[in-house]
Amino acid sequence: MDKILNKIQKIESDLNSAFLERKDQIHGMFLGLLSNTNVLLIGTPGTAKSMLAEAWSRTIDKASYFAWQLHQFSTPEELFGPYSLSKLEKDEYTRITTGKLPDANIAFIDEIFKCSHGNLNAMLSILNERVFYNNGKPQPIDLLSVIGASNEVPEDGDKLEAFMDRFALKYVCDPIVENENFSKMLTSNVNFNPESKLSIEDVRQSQNSISNVTVPENIVSLLIELRTKISSNS
Repeated sequence: MDKILNKIQKIESDLNSAFLERKDQIHGMFLGLLSNTNVLLIGTPGTAKSMLAEAWSRTIDKASYFAWQLHQFSTPEELFGPYSLSKLEKDEYTRITTGKLPDANIAFIDEIFKCSHGNLNAMLSILNERVFYNNGKPQPIDLLSVIGASNEVPEDGDKLEAFMDRFALKYVCDPIVENENFSKMLTSNVNFNPESKLSIEDVRQSQNSISNVTVPENIVSLLIELRTKISSNS
């Protein structure tokens, strides 16, 4: 496990050198990966959300990567694949998922709140249980993490609370603040080629080890206190 941790720290360091002022987001994406959960990046256009996610995905060796940008007219076929015509002739609604979200190890969904509620709700079991319902039958999928990106957050009344809840880790991507870093960004050519990579077996091994992590009592007490304060202010 120490070997895997050292590898992750090396990859994070390399990414931090290429993507300035994105330390929290980079660390968060690895936290999401190791905990088999999802990460949401929120920020104005031009804050390198999609570039960062694509570069990060290349640090997981031989992982199948699915990337898609949603819009108001996006259809389920774009995310889940078309229906098999031969299966339709037999009254079976089976999608061909090759190269689509259910077939991916790592996924990046840009403008994630732009499409219809129906499409977003169809992703709920994929994002949470890692299950895709095809022809009414649950199929486990080998999805390690989904990175979502948006320029805005849903407004109250959009009824997207359940969908937002599937992204346990949420980070704001602000424009670069420090002038020195802004200068580096303008004069450097970001062509990230990871020297170190994690294997899918590394990720799975790390995910299995998480079940052995114990949360100290003082942390539990702080979480209870935080929960109480949030509840009293809502």
